[in-house]
Amino acid sequence: AKGIRTAFVTLHVGLGTFRPVSAENILDHHMHAELCMISEETAKILNETKANGGRIICVGTTSCRVLESVATEDGELRPLRGETGIFDIETTGLSAATCRITEIGAVRVKDGEVLEVFNTFVNPEIPIPPFITEKTGISDEMVKDAPKIGEALQGFLDFAGDKLLVAHNANFDVGFIRVAAERSGIPFTNSYLDTVGLSKYVNPELKNHKLDTIVEHYNIGDFHHHRASDDALTCGHLYLRFAQMLKE
Repeated sequence: AKGIRTAFVTLHVGLGTFRPVSAENILDHHMHAELCMISEETAKILNETKANGGRIICVGTTSCRVLESVATEDGELRPLRGETGIFDIETTGLSAATCRITEIGAVRVKDGEVLEVFNTFVNPEIPIPPFITEKTGISDEMVKDAPKIGEALQGFLDFAGDKLLVAHNANFDVGFIRVAAERSGIPFTNSYLDTVGLSKYVNPELKNHKLDTIVEHYNIGDFHHHRASDDALTCGHLYLRFAQMLKE
């Protein structure tokens, strides 16, 4: 088997409280099931990584136990489940408690290629504030005949399956998805990875890690920021770019 050079992990912290766990304490936390749930497979990989002098990077927390991905000695960044779902949402505001989703966009990638694209407007059942329409280009008229969140979210989760989800500033997107799933009575257990964390690791010289900043840094080209489908596709390209950088 190939030796693991880098392990990116996302952990489930118990008692319903989600918080980052430092990379240095990951294996210590594994010794306490009440603090952090890690599968035997994950624990084995992390122990081997640490024993071989590899790096362990904690990039977030999740609602299920999973090792996000590993970079093998040849530099290949690969999710253990094969395909990865890159996604983005647009909303009526910043609070998952009081605001609603207006658009969900996603792409599935595997082996460095985009396989399929998903996109849907969502009827938020509340008015979209004018400043949000100005920012996203999404108006009440555009979403009035769109599916409501239960149908739209189920479509997205069917598209994603049980794959690892990747998003930029993922806590925001996942927070809205989690709240919407609870309101709709839909299970949501996907793990996720934040490309902000990856960017901080591979691009420490950047002044910030906003999507616009990273896109400009890599001269990826124009895209319609604050539209879910475009942001998801752009995030997908960045994720693949970061994987390539780990090979170098």
